Amino acid sequence: MLALSMIKAARASRICRFVSFTLGALTCMATASMAEADTCRFNVGGSLVAEGPCTVSMLDNETSYIAFENEYIFIYLLRDSETTWRGYWNEYESHAHNPIGDLIFLGECWEGKLASICINKS
Repeated sequence: MLALSMIKAARASRICRFVSFTLGALTCMATASMAEADTCRFNVGGSLVAEGPCTVSMLDNETSYIAFENEYIFIYLLRDSETTWRGYWNEYESHAHNPIGDLIFLGECWEGKLASICINKS
């Protein structure tokens, strides 16, 4: 189990070093605060984009990073307020440039007009 966690952390670290996101010149940096999830589900415009194993990281108190393990999809969530987050995803490219709008965290999901992201933690 520990070896698997280390492999996942190394993979996320490689992804993070590769990823750069232009808003505020934020550069992804993997941290030890990684949490594993059984399954994540990501919908955009009412269509399922990805569902499956994922890694969820809190990069700091204001930024979350979600990477799907079997697909080249990752999402940044930036906290605007206590309940509101702004989301961006990579749309299969090397950086998270595509806005998915304002999202409100409800239980295990971030929900918004444009997208939803749900995490079922192990």
